[in-house]
Amino acid sequence: MPDYQNNPIDSFRKAIRENKKFVDVEILNLSKPLGEYIAQDRDRKDTTSQVSKFYHLVRIAEGIASSGDIQSAKVKLHVLKAQTFYARARKSISQGFKEFFDISLERILDKPSEIKDFLIFFETVYAYFYYQTEITKNKQGRN
Repeated sequence: MPDYQNNPIDSFRKAIRENKKFVDVEILNLSKPLGEYIAQDRDRKDTTSQVSKFYHLVRIAEGIASSGDIQSAKVKLHVLKAQTFYARARKSISQGFKEFFDISLERILDKPSEIKDFLIFFETVYAYFYYQTEITKNKQGRN
C-alpha cells in the first residue's frame, strides 16, 4: 500500500515510474487522497470548473485518439500541457493539480493507448476533489 500520508503526488509519481497503469488498483487507490490533496492544497486556486475543464479537454483528445489519429491527439495533449503552465501562472490552478496533471500527461504522451484508462482515473480523482471542495465550502459557510 502506498504511503500517501504526506503528499500523494509523490506516491502517484512513484507508481507511474514503476510502470503501473492508471487502472491498476494501487493507482486507483490514490484517487481519493489525490482528490483531497488537490482540494486542500494551501495555495488552492482550483475551482471545480477549472478541473472539469481539463477533464473535458482530455476527453476531446481521447476522442481524437479513438478515431485513430494518434498524432493529432498528441498535439492536443501538448497544447493542454502548455495550458497548465498558463493556468498556473494565472494562479487559476494549484501547484498540486499541475503536478498531478503533468505526471499524467507525460505518461499519456509516452503511451497514448492509456488515455482512456487515464480518463477513468481522472474521473475518480475529480469526484473526490469535488466532494472535498464542497465539504470545505459548507464548513466555511457555517462559520
